[in-house]
Amino acid sequence: MDVDTAGDRLDTLADRIRALFVNTRDQNGKPWTGRAVVAQAKALGYTLSEASLSELRSARVTNPSKKTLEALAAVFEVDTSYFANTAPDAQQRRALLDQRYRAVADRIGLSNVEYRLGSTEDDAALRFLVEALETDYVDES
Repeated sequence: MDVDTAGDRLDTLADRIRALFVNTRDQNGKPWTGRAVVAQAKALGYTLSEASLSELRSARVTNPSKKTLEALAAVFEVDTSYFANTAPDAQQRRALLDQRYRAVADRIGLSNVEYRLGSTEDDAALRFLVEALETDYVDES
């Protein structure tokens, strides 16, 4: 999965987690909430509390356990390497953008053919498409 992090600062773990909240959507195409992330983590078999998630998002905690990072990675459908202290590369950015597109496509019921038509190698074009679909279809739901 790729999070469109264009323009986002991703210097810290908190920055990266906040970018996931801003740039990805849940199964229903809605922005993630802390409560929804915790519930999804539990549904996937992980233990995560709203308090610990809040501490990570606010940078009060900067060294979470491997299990916590695995839980977040599972919920947001990113590789655990996304949380590493290195700048995200184009592939990571693209994976997050693709996830946003898939979430919107699923939400509005695009067929597999229509979904593939929306796939493009041009990140700017796909970002524009995602933002248009999110605005026109998801926000009206």
